[in-house]
Amino acid sequence: MVLMARTAIDGSSHMQTSLTPMKVAPSKIAEVDARRMAQVMREVGGGGEAINSGWMVYDGPGSWATYAAGLGLSGPVTSTEIQRLIDFYDAHGVDAQIQTTPYQDPSLFRSLSEHDFVPDDFTIMLVHDLEEIPKPRLPGLKFVKVDPRNDAHIRTFVETQEIGFYGPALAPPGIDAITERVARHPRCRLWILKLDGQIVGSGGLEVFEDNAVLIAGAVDPDARQQGIQSAFISYRLQIARKLGLSYALVGSVPNGGTERNALRHGFVPVMTQVFLRRRLGPKAKP
Repeated sequence: MVLMARTAIDGSSHMQTSLTPMKVAPSKIAEVDARRMAQVMREVGGGGEAINSGWMVYDGPGSWATYAAGLGLSGPVTSTEIQRLIDFYDAHGVDAQIQTTPYQDPSLFRSLSEHDFVPDDFTIMLVHDLEEIPKPRLPGLKFVKVDPRNDAHIRTFVETQEIGFYGPALAPPGIDAITERVARHPRCRLWILKLDGQIVGSGGLEVFEDNAVLIAGAVDPDARQQGIQSAFISYRLQIARKLGLSYALVGSVPNGGTERNALRHGFVPVMTQVFLRRRLGPKAKP
């Protein structure tokens, strides 16, 4: 879910595998993932509303789940709808943000430009067809399934996520709550990683329709450079294949550790998600 779909950097290497031509068009992959994100925001985000074909959410200070997704999937987006999105976030005293792909209706981008939205962040989405899966190559690494009904499992998952993503720094407020909602969500399969009996990370898969998204891959800073993330990517691809899914996705910051690891495992770039932001206007500030 993304839910923290960007993987914490492991920095390990892995031999690249070949990838057969994708049987699914990039435009279809983008459309399905945009619908997934709109559903994610609706199901695990905080207070939100439907808008056009998508969903907009405000989840409180510190949560990553404060943006809109999935607009422009079923036709034009009007200027009135974009103004409504702005008003929604202005009312919460935060910048308006929206996630987009290149395949959404062109009217979305025209309306966003007219309302002073500018590119603010980028996510490279990479795809794997699941026909040739590299095997995990780290003896001693165990993948312990998180039971969403087990409070101790959930607490451990949340703690390992915060260590993997923030290290010794204090995690932002709101991260605990959104991470726990993700951990209990029925579309998610999550694992705690143990190397030689010690907890070294965590992460999972979100299953949506005929694909899987590798989410929340995080390795303890003190356990990096051992191939943990590489082995975990391979393991999740194997799970996705056993589930009979068509393909797997993973998101990364451009030139990030996740992108490098994914390319070594036979993923190929399929699109760039662009986050656009409109700064909170002076008159709207509380």
